[in-house]
Amino acid sequence: MDQEAVSHSLIGAVLRDAREAQKLSVEEVCSRLRLSDQQINALESDDFSVFGSAIFARGFIKGYAKILNLDSQPLLDAHLRMFPQDQSQSITYKADAIVKSGDSNFSKFAVLVLGGLLIVAVIVWVAYKIWAYQSNTNAVDDQTPVVSVEHSATSEPLPEAALPAAERETQANDESIVTEIALPKAKETIDVTPKSDVKSPTEKPKDPAQAVDSLKSDSAKSELVKTQTVAAGSVKVKLVLTGSSWIGVQDKNGKTVFSKLAKAGTEEYVEGVPPLKFHIGNASATQVIFNGETIDLAPSTYNNMARIAVGEH
Repeated sequence: MDQEAVSHSLIGAVLRDAREAQKLSVEEVCSRLRLSDQQINALESDDFSVFGSAIFARGFIKGYAKILNLDSQPLLDAHLRMFPQDQSQSITYKADAIVKSGDSNFSKFAVLVLGGLLIVAVIVWVAYKIWAYQSNTNAVDDQTPVVSVEHSATSEPLPEAALPAAERETQANDESIVTEIALPKAKETIDVTPKSDVKSPTEKPKDPAQAVDSLKSDSAKSELVKTQTVAAGSVKVKLVLTGSSWIGVQDKNGKTVFSKLAKAGTEEYVEGVPPLKFHIGNASATQVIFNGETIDLAPSTYNNMARIAVGEH
């Protein structure tokens, strides 16, 4: 028998003789190699065409030899001599296939990862925009009722900074009228006749010039008494302005007794039947002094606007 015939009969015969010597059935070998009985019979008969490629056939030969405790190298060398061309092509083809498959899988994985990150970024951005919009809407809603209540609770005008120029001029013209109306008329009826006119029988007559001066002095004093006298049942409040501030005041009966834009560096006096309800447009620049004590405006201040009642029991 020539060398080629020996090579063809070597692999399958060696595997079959070793299996029979170890008293293993084809079914037992199939179970351990996870092959079909057709593939085992093909190996033992040197029919390697059923495996499709020489590389697969070499792998099955090596596995079969291992479970039979045989040295697989002589069998693999014999198979290489039987199919030298197929062996070379098979190895090259499989290596290329593996590389291409790996590159394709990596590309697909990279695309999926980038796509997922892009989707997550878009979702986060949209969620942030919705949250920011809702926060701004809630902030506006929280402030709107306060402004609405303040405007509906009183018909008094806004501070000068919030009014157009034409309306501020109209208000300035009206301030003097409101101030004049707020002045109590009852105090003008108080008897302020100078007492110096009543002379005792023992008093010596004065010089005419001195008498005139005395009358003028007494008249000035009486006018001061008129200005400072508080009508019965009323209270007087002093306002000290370190900055311009619009101030409106209503008395117990809801009558506006003071409404004007007080200038910085001035002092104002408000008089009326208590309690007097103050609406102060620039609380930080206004001091309210009642009975010699300065009232703390901080607890009643919101957005630098204060509402207080003075003279309540």
